[in-house]
Amino acid sequence: MNRENKNLFVFGDSWPAGAELSNYDRTLTFPCNIANSLGMKLINCSVEATSQDQAVLSFLSRLNDDAELFKNSKVLFCFTGYSRSMKFDQDNSAWAEVCPYNKEDKQYYKKMYTDELGQYNFLKNIILIQHVCKSLDIQIYCVTNWESAPKHMLIDDVLIYDKSLFEIVELTNANETSSSFWDQLQKKNKNRNRYFQGMECHPNVLGHKKISDELTQWIKQEYAR
Repeated sequence: MNRENKNLFVFGDSWPAGAELSNYDRTLTFPCNIANSLGMKLINCSVEATSQDQAVLSFLSRLNDDAELFKNSKVLFCFTGYSRSMKFDQDNSAWAEVCPYNKEDKQYYKKMYTDELGQYNFLKNIILIQHVCKSLDIQIYCVTNWESAPKHMLIDDVLIYDKSLFEIVELTNANETSSSFWDQLQKKNKNRNRYFQGMECHPNVLGHKKISDELTQWIKQEYAR
């Protein structure tokens, strides 16, 4: 393929956004490293504490506002935990996060949310973005943060990396709603995992390099097919 690649769009949460890194170190996040390796301009649309729904909404909005930017470009979609969702805040006329750790959302998770609902929403989001990109000839690559991607005949598994971001940096996949999981994560960060040393819940510069090395190699292999 000889077409020129212009932009690398990245959608996701605090991990691709570079949470906990200094302003300088944010130039060394895995989205920055991947874009540099591919010789592309990075447009990082990741937002800390965002949900899959909000990331998909951001993707659709940007595409609708300026589809030309996506021509000859690539999209890397980093799927955060499926238990996160969103709501429309009438007071502020804006979308807002719905998260298991927000006190105001406690009743939603107690009375309405189920993992089955979260998994179904995960399925819809992957199918939606993959098929939109396919119909517009936009190259898209997907990776999950810590949960396995759902299986379905409409999902192109080839374009979903076979390891989560957690697995790349030597952590274990788990359900985001498990408090024991986050306790385990923080314990590993402080005591054993070199990709998290000095951090709380996000990778350090070495962790970002580990992620970018793996994902860059994968993207180059898939693009060469």
